[in-house]
Amino acid sequence: MSDSAGSSTSSGSASALPVVTANAGEAPSISAPSGTPPAELTTSDVIVGTGAEVLPTSTLTVHYTLMAWSTGQ
Repeated sequence: MSDSAGSSTSSGSASALPVVTANAGEAPSISAPSGTPPAELTTSDVIVGTGAEVLPTSTLTVHYTLMAWSTGQ
């Protein structure tokens, strides 16, 4: 979910996924996970852009932050 100011929060589901908060142009803050990690890869758009839809033939540049469930880092 995002707002017009370019900040957003992505809350995890009831399975205790980490909470991600971010402002456009800044590194996100990710809460430490708890419990058992999900069995399947889970993704979420933290800040949704306003540009054209990405197509299978599109080339794009992305900025991402990873965190290991086992270490919280």
